[in-house]
Amino acid sequence: MSLVTEALRMLRIPPSAPRGIRILDAKRWKWRLDTRASLAAKVPFSDYSASYRFSQEELFSELERAFALRTDREIWEYLESFAADYARSLGLAHGVGTSSGTTALTFALLALGVEPGDEVLIPSYTFVATGLAVRNAGAVPIFVDLSASGPHLDPGQLALKRGPRTKGVVAVHLFGGMSDPEPLVHFCRSEGLFLLEDACQAHALRWKGRPAGSFGDAAAFSFGHTKLVSGLGNGGIFVTSDEEYRRRVRLMRDPEGASPWVIKGGRTPGYLDPLQVACVRAQAASLDRILAHRSELAEVYARGLAEFPLALPRPESPGAHTWWWYVIRTRHRDALATFLMGRGIEARVKFFEPLPRLSAFRDLPGSADAYPNSESFWNEAVALPIGIHLDPSDVQCVVEAVKAFFADRTSFR
Repeated sequence: MSLVTEALRMLRIPPSAPRGIRILDAKRWKWRLDTRASLAAKVPFSDYSASYRFSQEELFSELERAFALRTDREIWEYLESFAADYARSLGLAHGVGTSSGTTALTFALLALGVEPGDEVLIPSYTFVATGLAVRNAGAVPIFVDLSASGPHLDPGQLALKRGPRTKGVVAVHLFGGMSDPEPLVHFCRSEGLFLLEDACQAHALRWKGRPAGSFGDAAAFSFGHTKLVSGLGNGGIFVTSDEEYRRRVRLMRDPEGASPWVIKGGRTPGYLDPLQVACVRAQAASLDRILAHRSELAEVYARGLAEFPLALPRPESPGAHTWWWYVIRTRHRDALATFLMGRGIEARVKFFEPLPRLSAFRDLPGSADAYPNSESFWNEAVALPIGIHLDPSDVQCVVEAVKAFFADRTSFR
């Protein structure tokens, strides 16, 4: 039995079926999504299938469209139109789909002119992909501590870290939030450096009405399965308004192009594929509803946790957080997380270890320096469950558990 025949059999489509038949039986797929087994935890941290259930009608429509693509040209136009639409939604001229957010970051750094031995200033606390992308591009990550007020790079330390080989700055919009970009923009412009936005966790994020990803010379987004807008597996996109940067990234991504950057960066070509685009398009069509739901849950947390000795995430500007994660801070991090888990509430701790601690970066200049704000965040941060798989009563359950935890204050004296 051929692979094609087997695939058709699994979809219950006879091999002799005429062209144009509906590939997806939406009712059968909907039943599978709606009747999936419930998760073990009382309040689970995540349920990735929920994002697809939330956007079912849009998803079925987009999958029909993707499965109906018949020629190379049709597939190419589908992918390119998505990239252009995504960039346009940010007020930018160009978008290039990639296989992951890390690939988009690596291509971006090379397009911006990074060469072996160049230095790039990055936060000392961020997801590891930020640092790996700099190393993939042949450059040296130079770590900058976080601000004391939140999990973002401290602009006041940039001048101290800038050296003769510094080529640019990577700003990371962590957990779906961002801080004032103006100090970063001003520093980079005055010093002749590029500003790259790592917006992999920042879909639909805005600062005073302006989209994240539109402040720097270029930006990278991720469509990994954990993200607010995700594909089935992975995916990413590079965005910019500079035609030359777009051209360079296209050369790196496309195997048909004779690109020195592919060899220099040690990367293989990485496309964003049609199934991922279908999933992303479906969720993007529902994004306003997704954001409204998450914002409602975040408000329940903010009201319910205000009385406790916790540092809560507080956006510096309206809309400056999409609540991809809801991360609080407490000196009693481990005890609180253990208590919540005992009540069936999944909380995450010890995520995103400071980069200077990791073996991939210990050989770098400054890796042994002190990064007190990063260390403090690492030791105190707790991510509470939030997402469209939950409703306000679930979040209130978490609030009540936190209240019970702090009811006996004697253990914290």
